[in-house]
Amino acid sequence: MTTETTIPENTENTADPTPPTGEDVTGLKSANQKLLSEKKALAARLAALEANLTELAGEKAAREEEESIRRGDFDRVKTKMVTDHQNALKAAQEDAEKWRNAYQAHVVENTLVKALAAEQADVDLVLPHLQGRMKLAEVDGKVVTQIYDRDGTELPGKDAAYLVEEIKTRFPTAFRINTASPTNARPNTSVAAGETNPWAKETWNRSHQARIEMTDKNKAALLKAQANVK
Repeated sequence: MTTETTIPENTENTADPTPPTGEDVTGLKSANQKLLSEKKALAARLAALEANLTELAGEKAAREEEESIRRGDFDRVKTKMVTDHQNALKAAQEDAEKWRNAYQAHVVENTLVKALAAEQADVDLVLPHLQGRMKLAEVDGKVVTQIYDRDGTELPGKDAAYLVEEIKTRFPTAFRINTASPTNARPNTSVAAGETNPWAKETWNRSHQARIEMTDKNKAALLKAQANVK
């Protein structure tokens, strides 16, 4: 007689590994929102504490200075005053240097843009290649421009026109044929409907700006006014 042995089926890991769809996550979202609110509140409290600590530190420094004066500890007060003065002087020098650099960049760019526009250059394309080759310097109490070669050698007696002529020889395709209106021609001060305004933020174009400035200053002023440019 043969006895059949029934092997029980393995009931482990028989669950569908795919999680059910459409699970309600409302509770999870609510918990997340609560955590975000608590985080914002904590950040606000930390900011307030930092402000209080800064204020307390200032009050402490003032009390210490008063106490030093009362005790006759003038050396400490003097040292603090010297340090504060040095820090203020350093900040003023850094601020002056920042404005000096901004002024130099403005003068250099304006000078080069005018020279490039006179030769009908694509200003936006050519200008970056020349800006590093012109600097301002003080000579005999006057601010003058100094021109430099591509290797950094100063070129005495040269001006912006020299730089423009040099790069025009190297890259003639970056310049257009001079089609400027004759000097005795009457400028067209009207602005056609739909005409692109080179001073507008979305159509800013220094090449067109310089060209209009040279050929029709009244029209340039009108376009600037339309673009709220002073």
